[in-house]
Amino acid sequence: GAALTPVNGFDNFSITDNNYWATDTDSDITDNNFEVDIDYAAGGQVIMTVNATVDGDNRSQSIDVTDYASGGTTAIGAGENATLNFDELGLSFTVNTNFSASVSSIAADNTGASNFGSDTTFNGVTGNDSSANVVNMAADNGQQLATSIEFQVGGGNTANDRLSINLTSVDSDTLGSGSSGSETSLEDLGANAINTAAGAQNAVEVVTRAIDDLQRARAAIGTSQNRLDFAGQNLASTQENTESARSTLMDLDVAAEMTAFTSKQILVQSGV
Repeated sequence: GAALTPVNGFDNFSITDNNYWATDTDSDITDNNFEVDIDYAAGGQVIMTVNATVDGDNRSQSIDVTDYASGGTTAIGAGENATLNFDELGLSFTVNTNFSASVSSIAADNTGASNFGSDTTFNGVTGNDSSANVVNMAADNGQQLATSIEFQVGGGNTANDRLSINLTSVDSDTLGSGSSGSETSLEDLGANAINTAAGAQNAVEVVTRAIDDLQRARAAIGTSQNRLDFAGQNLASTQENTESARSTLMDLDVAAEMTAFTSKQILVQSGV
């Protein structure tokens, strides 16, 4: 990613979702990369698109960055920074004031020849090749999240003392596949999903399934939250009872001790 430099507006980028980038199932990580493009679009818009590939799985996310141009509502001043989050791809980019200059340069050329990712003299600087816009992963040290989480809620070492919660993925690659997991997902719809009546009808069905999938995932999380809440209340009650029992056994009985003290005091005074 030699073009992702401060002079073009990029201070750094960060991986925000290790789980996504650790889904590579083989030892070959040369197929793990992402590509950054900033293109002129109809109506003077400037769109930043990031295409990610992990083990052959392709994902794409776009953000409208038109307002980051110099003089725009979110233009970045000298010495300032902004963060662009591509949550669906598990990436974030920190950009500087040069990013506003780059957006302005792209917006000024409605032919697309000055787009970031294709211009070999980007921003009018000879040798500033923006086509080196692909970042290849050199290592795969991420940790993939487990499909279930266990909480210890009891004092023993049995299955009844642990609470297991199953997690369901709700990304665009999963939503819409239905409970069977074999249907078309949101990610499979593509840009031309509603070009025909049949395609639009199929898209409606996919979106309906996606809503159902999301509701099922939310319901499962809600059920798990209720179980955890009940377990927490039960533990609080057990703690209170234990503290009460401990108090009965260990704490000072002031009345009994004062009676004994007074009795001994009278005996001492009588002896004197």
